[in-house]
Amino acid sequence: MVQNSFVFLRKEKCLNKNRSDGGSMNGQKRCYNCMRILEEEKHQEICPWCGFEEKKYIAGGQCLPPGTTLLNGRYLIGRKLSQGGFGITYIGWDNALEHKVAVKEYYPSEFVERDTTKSYSVSVRKQSDLVSRERDNFVKEARILYSLSSCPGIVHIENIIENENDTSYLIMELLEGVTLKQYRDEHRNQQLDPKEALELMKPVIRSMQEVHKMGLLHRDISPDNIMLCNDLEVKLLDFGAARSQDSTQFTTIMKTEFSPPEQRYRKPGEGERSKALKQQGPWTDVYAVCATLYYLIAGKAAQSSQGRVCSLLETGEDSLTPLSVWNEDVTPELERAVSHGMVLKIQKRTASMEELYRDLYECPQNGTTEEAVEEKAHRWKWMAGIFLAGLCMVGIVLAGIYMRSSKTSVAGKLEDIRKEKPVETIKSKSKTYRMIRVEGMKRKEAAGALQQLADSSLEIIWKRKYSSTVKKGEILSQSIAPGTEWEAGSLGKLTIYVSRGRKYCRVPVVRGEAEQEARRLLKKAKLRICVMKEYHETVPEGLVVEQSVKAGRRVKKNTKITVIVSKGSNPAAGQSELNNSTKTIRGSRNGQNKVVPPM
Repeated sequence: MVQNSFVFLRKEKCLNKNRSDGGSMNGQKRCYNCMRILEEEKHQEICPWCGFEEKKYIAGGQCLPPGTTLLNGRYLIGRKLSQGGFGITYIGWDNALEHKVAVKEYYPSEFVERDTTKSYSVSVRKQSDLVSRERDNFVKEARILYSLSSCPGIVHIENIIENENDTSYLIMELLEGVTLKQYRDEHRNQQLDPKEALELMKPVIRSMQEVHKMGLLHRDISPDNIMLCNDLEVKLLDFGAARSQDSTQFTTIMKTEFSPPEQRYRKPGEGERSKALKQQGPWTDVYAVCATLYYLIAGKAAQSSQGRVCSLLETGEDSLTPLSVWNEDVTPELERAVSHGMVLKIQKRTASMEELYRDLYECPQNGTTEEAVEEKAHRWKWMAGIFLAGLCMVGIVLAGIYMRSSKTSVAGKLEDIRKEKPVETIKSKSKTYRMIRVEGMKRKEAAGALQQLADSSLEIIWKRKYSSTVKKGEILSQSIAPGTEWEAGSLGKLTIYVSRGRKYCRVPVVRGEAEQEARRLLKKAKLRICVMKEYHETVPEGLVVEQSVKAGRRVKKNTKITVIVSKGSNPAAGQSELNNSTKTIRGSRNGQNKVVPPM
């Protein structure tokens, strides 16, 4: 049954077996990887769009085979994207709305099984009551997430199929991009700038505030479950582990580096499991968010909470390495906020996402932005001004009282003063300082050198700028020229700019897009485009056949990306011209043949 183009929730019991039909829907066969239409009459075994070979793909006995349909043919199942302890995610195609989707199948592998050679239905191996109850919770909590679809950091849920193949399905928006783990791996030293890491995690923290308000926990936040999309939006993935805060049923196989100690329990004792689950709350997700920040900034995961607990019991000390040891750009305030969110004891850990957000972004003393530092300095100057003004008022009042009380004695003393010899006054000379050169130094080295000046009234403001000539972490420039002299207290503040290194841009996916859309996407990414038009036998006219730099790669700003746009089929020339153009663009990737046609 095909509904209108609005999101709907539906309970559907399908009696047929949803047999695989080879991916042919409405007479059109689609690639099971990119979901683009293939031309059946040409018997294409390799997708011309993405290179996917259907014959080489093995789904596995537990997964639905490609070509399976759901909801009476509305959704076409493609290849498996991922599989976890609670479910299997496939790429899919919505035949009603005509776009790609992600299909999440409820499949708790510890308790259920399926042999797709016989049936697509899921059968329960043990604890059927528990599986049934948790499946109801899966659907119930999916509805809650559906109500949060407006949150920018949460995947949009388009549909829920409550009962098909004796299980349930979520139909979600398909996100295309890279995970934060993949994004971090592309950086030098595999470290992100602290400010960039904070910006990436901001929508995740904001979204989790709303999730917690609805009584849900994620319980599996990690760099693998956060997607940086091609449109530069950040989305939190895989709510398959999400459960109500009061749930004491299923738990998950956690990633040890990102899970707090309350998520660990000893098998097979159900008492230990229940106790561990009851101790979980918003602070559990707080730990995972801070562990993810640690990973992005340090370039490596923190020691597992289990290992830290053992160290604490043996030595009496937490073995968590301070974040600043791995990345010199980390401020004390940021380090304090992250470590406080990763405290082992629940009672001493940051309790909520709201509190964590304040610690990371809103508190002026957190030192994460120059504006906060300047605001703090301005506030202290303002308070000092009020304090000095108050002292002056008190002095005036006391002076008035004193003058009135001693008015009679002043006249007599004036004559004595006139008779005395004048006293010479010696004007003390203020100490003079000379500004040193810090350009080219590392920040720590420069800070130590500036301390030697010993002018405590000099306020130092640290700011960061991108530079294509100065290495990351080195001083780019200073607001007061070297050799400048000043008297103590007369200078005010010194602004020092630290290089952030080169500014890189991430190449978007333009393959398969129309030429105008490709131009828009590359312009938005601060990249230049070079268009070559060639005949192509299978790609429609006006669409991009290939791009010279793979999507997701980080390149310098204003890098020229060469794209081949299809001119449609050319019966006379055949395939030869396409082959030549493909060789040319591949050569340009390797630096062998630079193609620079007019813009």
